[in-house]
Amino acid sequence: MGPLLFIIYINDFPRTTNKLSQGVILTVDTSVLVTTSTYDELYHISDSVLLHISKWFQVNQFVLNANKTHAVQFMPYKVCCYPLNLTYVDQILLETNTNISRFTTG
Repeated sequence: MGPLLFIIYINDFPRTTNKLSQGVILTVDTSVLVTTSTYDELYHISDSVLLHISKWFQVNQFVLNANKTHAVQFMPYKVCCYPLNLTYVDQILLETNTNISRFTTG
């Protein structure tokens, strides 16, 4: 499938989870952003987003490569990150925790 046809084909993907998250499509890479204030919210919303994504993939006859799918948490500096243990089709997604600090210009 050519790149343009592929983009047209997946153009409705961000609407799959637009009430729960924000989808970002860059050529053939896609990111889904979930922002919450608590770990519990993050887990439940992320799990729900994965369920919606799974349904969209089934309807559109796509297969998500869980081996190339990663979950990344961006947490404020010095805040403990807990693993989300998100699963997609019975496979735990690889996860990266990143602490961010405030950048100052001077």
